[in-house]
Amino acid sequence: MKYSLLITAMLSVLALSACEKKETTVVPPTASSPSTVVVPAPAVVAVPGPAGPMGAPGASGASGADGKPGEAGSTTIIVPPAEEKK
Repeated sequence: MKYSLLITAMLSVLALSACEKKETTVVPPTASSPSTVVVPAPAVVAVPGPAGPMGAPGASGASGADGKPGEAGSTTIIVPPAEEKK
């Protein structure tokens, strides 16, 4: 464990130095051979128009049934036990 960091650093230096960089030479085209570059036309982008008028309001929903009223002075909360995971 004492030398693990040193060995890791030495191996990474060795691995990175083993990569060989290839030389590339760029030869520009000569002036006697002109080339034509075709530029494509810009793409048409659809733009949304203005917002339309507001619609009519929706109908009201049905009202729910009333719940059972609580008893004064007795508040009991029962929490069921969690189910076992299989």
